[in-house]
Amino acid sequence: MKTKILYLIIVISLLISCNKQHKLTGEDLEQEYYGDHEDPTKKDSILIIFDKDKPFKVEYETYDSLDIIDGDIIIRDHNIDKLGFTGNIILGRTWPNTTLPYIIPDNLPQKLKDNIKFAIRHWENVTPIKFVNRTNETSYVTFRKSKSPTIGSSAVGRQDYPQSIYLGTSTGKAVAIHEIGHALGLFHEHIRTDRDKYIEILYENIAQKNHKWFKFLKGTPYGPYDFKSRMHYSKYARSINGKITMKPIDPNNKIENDGYLSQGDINTIKRLYK
Repeated sequence: MKTKILYLIIVISLLISCNKQHKLTGEDLEQEYYGDHEDPTKKDSILIIFDKDKPFKVEYETYDSLDIIDGDIIIRDHNIDKLGFTGNIILGRTWPNTTLPYIIPDNLPQKLKDNIKFAIRHWENVTPIKFVNRTNETSYVTFRKSKSPTIGSSAVGRQDYPQSIYLGTSTGKAVAIHEIGHALGLFHEHIRTDRDKYIEILYENIAQKNHKWFKFLKGTPYGPYDFKSRMHYSKYARSINGKITMKPIDPNNKIENDGYLSQGDINTIKRLYK
């Protein structure tokens, strides 16, 4: 019996190491957000519904023909939707049969295509999610080149129409993994509604215009707060002076992610997709 348990532990360890054998460093880990350096071309507000929630009024900002909340979450894509907002915007639907149909256009730069395929393989290796080339599906994701070379963006969850994940030419593998997480239905970890029990937001190190995104608490918490989540901003996110913007209340905890999905991310996706 002990031999079988030892063998199982070895197999699991090998699987984990295979999924992370490529150490992500440098530009593979760098992630920026809309509003870090530029000002929006427009600001407005809209009622949006977070799945099984009441309508919630949120201010959005427009960058690169995208209406954005929280730095990289798309609530309207002007490149697709030419009709304007109709009713409430609903976020957070899951994909049927744990399957996400997608298109990678041939005209994307090869490096960007490689990063997308790397991210897809990682998601498939560690979660039940399957990715298939789109055929006749009406809801699907197209990976597109962002106008900003360093910023990725995506809607949260499945929409009722074709949607896009935007990745810049300088965005790396970790950003692709992160934006796919949004498309599958995940919000940022640090905006979960029980956040204030676990981290302190240091507003003095954040530009006033970005304070609202750290007060924007939505989503349904699942499991322990995940300091290692790929969906968690870095501890320096939105900093205007190089100092940290998020500090764990318990000093034994550290906000750190290696660019890959954490075990908490994996467990949450399994729960979300039952």
